Amino acid sequence: MKPTLYTATGECVTPGRELGKGGEGAVYDINEFVDSVAKIYHTPPPALKTGQTCLYGCDS
Repeated sequence: MKPTLYTATGECVTPGRELGKGGEGAVYDINEFVDSVAKIYHTPPPALKTGQTCLYGCDS
């Protein structure tokens, strides 16, 4: 099950197909934005990276 994602402005978006995955997490395309992707981390990212994150996932 893919998580529900929210943009920094609170808009709900839907993760599409998985584009790749690695040590930090997996990258998905976003159905609502053809020019954007979402990286879903296996564990929360370090504080230095959170300012770069545009989409936030939450398990629901």
